[in-house]
Amino acid sequence: MYQKIEAALFPLGANSENERNNVKIVYEAKHHNAVLVTQDGDSRTQPGEILDNRDKLKNIVQILFGSENTL
Repeated sequence: MYQKIEAALFPLGANSENERNNVKIVYEAKHHNAVLVTQDGDSRTQPGEILDNRDKLKNIVQILFGSENTL
């Protein structure tokens, strides 16, 4: 499952600590059957962020955008 998540987020592999952390976060949410609430991504400046790839991950884990007001 970890490799499947990594491939969805980073097709060329998670190369930085931040990228590996993103994979771990999604993996842990899946492992615990949790809904992942994040502010990570949804921008064009840093492709590969969690929210940017929520369509690729929709069959793995539910991902919601959260702001400080909703967390």
